[in-house]
Amino acid sequence: MIETLDELHSSAGMEIFREVEQDEKVIDRTAAAQREELEQEIATLQAEAERVAEEARELAGEVPF
Repeated sequence: MIETLDELHSSAGMEIFREVEQDEKVIDRTAAAQREELEQEIATLQAEAERVAEEARELAGEVPF
């Protein structure tokens, strides 16, 4: 039980909770940062998907040389 409480108190969720208690805008800043990271990751994955799709089209002979 004590170990579980120790894990809870040292968790990332508890850290965010403590920060929010001090400054309610922490959630907005955290959400904005996460949104930006996700948008960058989406862009990277879309570019990778297009590259792989192009490679697949070339291998299938669908792209004229």
